[in-house]
Amino acid sequence: MENLKAGHGAVSFGVFEFHAESHVLYRKGVDSGLDHQPARLLGLLLTRPNEIVSRQEMRTALWPPGTSGDLDDRINHAIKCIREALHDRQEDPQYIETIPKRGYRFIGHIQRENAGEPSYAEQADLDSGPPSSRVNGGRMPVSPPAASHAKRAFIVISIAAAISLCFVTLMVATRTDAPVITYVSPIRPRPDQTIVIRGRHLGRYAPYSHTDSPWLAIRDNTAHWAAGRIMQRNFDGVMLTVAGWKDSEIIITAFTGMYGHGNWKLNPGDAIEVAVWDPETGAGPARFHLQVAALEASR
Repeated sequence: MENLKAGHGAVSFGVFEFHAESHVLYRKGVDSGLDHQPARLLGLLLTRPNEIVSRQEMRTALWPPGTSGDLDDRINHAIKCIREALHDRQEDPQYIETIPKRGYRFIGHIQRENAGEPSYAEQADLDSGPPSSRVNGGRMPVSPPAASHAKRAFIVISIAAAISLCFVTLMVATRTDAPVITYVSPIRPRPDQTIVIRGRHLGRYAPYSHTDSPWLAIRDNTAHWAAGRIMQRNFDGVMLTVAGWKDSEIIITAFTGMYGHGNWKLNPGDAIEVAVWDPETGAGPARFHLQVAALEASR
């Protein structure tokens, strides 16, 4: 990772800047919120631009030997998160290209390799300076009429920005968009079952299957395993199949993957925690606690 870029360990491409040391991806100077494991994978791809990085190399680099669970699914999930953060498309990639049956490679144009050049955020600050500082690199002064027009334009833009900021602040102050779970249907000790989560401000998310969502988790706090959202402390092989997700209701139809192996199964009486984040705002999590129902109750 230290070879990502000499000096600051950062590299820029498009409107993005990736800092290798902190594993943070910035978009126009703002933290993109990319999770740690996908960020590590992005860093690995950036160390070898335009080269194929095999899935085996990814498994070796990102997970220690003996890590249990389906690592291929975790790689798929990490690539999906990276593409979402980069606003990239698998069908028409600008940054991450899939090489079928081999791996992935970073194909974006790395704009900046010299440590002395300003970052995207720094360049934005430079570009927002007075017009006289940006004509021919500051060597050509702006004539008085041009400066006057620029000043008036700057005042108009500033007033408009202030009004917009006040409006946004008012909207944020009056919104209550944190997700809330009001009901979770009984959870049975078996993999195939329908679980209904109801509440408010749950957001909207396209249905998916056989892959973990970054916005949903069901944790068995008795047996110490979790399905859904992958985090540093949540390396498991159990996934959730989600059939529908709307602002007031989420429908789960199965636990999949490594369910039933070792302690990765539901037992009557286990303490369960359901956590939901709003996919549209990132707010959350909303939490709901219940116990696994007895098998007889499902008959």
